[in-house]
Amino acid sequence: MNDYNTRLSSFKRKGSKLEERFEVLKDENNECLEDIINNISENDKDQCIANIGKLGNIMKNTYEMVGEQTELTKKAISVVKELTAVMTHTRTRLDQLEIKVNRTEFLSNYRDWIKRFIDKVKDKLGEKEWRLAESALFYLESGMELTDEELNCIENLKDFLRDVEMTIDDIKLLREMRDKSNALFHSNGQNLMEAQTQLNNPLPDDLKIYKIPLQKALEAINNWRTSRF
Repeated sequence: MNDYNTRLSSFKRKGSKLEERFEVLKDENNECLEDIINNISENDKDQCIANIGKLGNIMKNTYEMVGEQTELTKKAISVVKELTAVMTHTRTRLDQLEIKVNRTEFLSNYRDWIKRFIDKVKDKLGEKEWRLAESALFYLESGMELTDEELNCIENLKDFLRDVEMTIDDIKLLREMRDKSNALFHSNGQNLMEAQTQLNNPLPDDLKIYKIPLQKALEAINNWRTSRF
């Protein structure tokens, strides 16, 4: 970025010098024209010819300066375009980083709540029943045929989820989100109300599909906790 600032500052200084030279040439041009008019009125042909030659040199210098100014402008525009491209790229990278941070934070925050929900499902169904159901979900997602026992576990899981207004698709999404979470994430001390409230915040597009099953899971946890008192 400093390089661009240096180059633009250099162009600005050169542009200022050209403006000063233009002013000098403008004054010289006006003086020369006035001299030519006087030469004509005084019928001083030799001096008139000399001043016309001088005027030609002034015009030549002016054209050269216009060329310099044009070239300087082109270079400045080129630098501005480069700088704009760099800034656009930087903005894109920052946006991507923000999305990544939001995604990481989201997965980190709700990983623990998903675990609590699944632990409660295990308690309700029984450890063995849940293991069979989870295996059945894996085989189902892999397009494999299920055994009668696995089909029965899936039906039992459906019945259980129906009581909390959830479906097999909801539990699939929760498991998928859990699997996406980094194993190194730790609990962030978030309470249930904070977890529910945070779901109202804007989410990265690829995480929006998890919002509804998460809301249902958190509501189920809240209801289960409330029913104990």
